[in-house]
Amino acid sequence: MEIANRSTAIGAFASRAQAERAIRALLGAGFGVDQLGIVLPDAEFASVGSGESGPTTLWVGKMFRSLIGAEFPDEEIRYYEEALEGGQSLVMVRSKGRFPEAIDVLHRYGGQYMPAY
Repeated sequence: MEIANRSTAIGAFASRAQAERAIRALLGAGFGVDQLGIVLPDAEFASVGSGESGPTTLWVGKMFRSLIGAEFPDEEIRYYEEALEGGQSLVMVRSKGRFPEAIDVLHRYGGQYMPAY
């Protein structure tokens, strides 16, 4: 799938704190709260307190495949599932025509991604 056709950018981060810094940068760049989400590894999600809140949607890793739909090929979905299994957090951005900018922010804050092919 060509990058120009992508509407969702995803970055895998070594830690939740790193992912949250990227989210703050995306908000600062004008992406809306409704465009952002964080997917935590299952083990980390289980430890999240019920009183915790933030500017993004919080998802559990088990739900990842159902969240992204048909936009991503299976090989790329598996890449992100393996990142979650390895303890990484994912940041998802519904970029609405700003995919290159979203990927740039994710990358600048340490996000790793599988390039579209």
